Amino acid sequence: MVTITLHCPHCQSDALVRNGHAPNGKQLYRCRSCGRQSRENSTPNAYPQARCEEILQAYQERSSLRGLTRTFGVSRTTVSSWIKKSSSASSLQYDLGHSRSAGYYFDHTGTRRALVICAQKSEPLLDLDRPLP
Repeated sequence: MVTITLHCPHCQSDALVRNGHAPNGKQLYRCRSCGRQSRENSTPNAYPQARCEEILQAYQERSSLRGLTRTFGVSRTTVSSWIKKSSSASSLQYDLGHSRSAGYYFDHTGTRRALVICAQKSEPLLDLDRPLP
């Protein structure tokens, strides 16, 4: 007879007791030490980092959110959250030395226009003490 000792993934204790079954049929365990519940052979729900980077690269190549959803089978909200996280990371890169940023804006007629901002770190974009010409 083979005995397998399971450990709590949260506190590493071996004081686990069976606590019913999950909807997918996996055995649930409750830890007597920390009181938390876990599954047998749990798997992470996150997408692999390589897959995330592949989708973000496709977005940077001007694919639409709906197109990415159809192509990769990932929810639009998931892709949007990845884009927001990567844009906050890229803003950190901008602060660390990139001197050019590009984007788009819509004018009063609804036409999409290109916007490029160039700045040197040593020069302020707008001097509020000096009057505008």
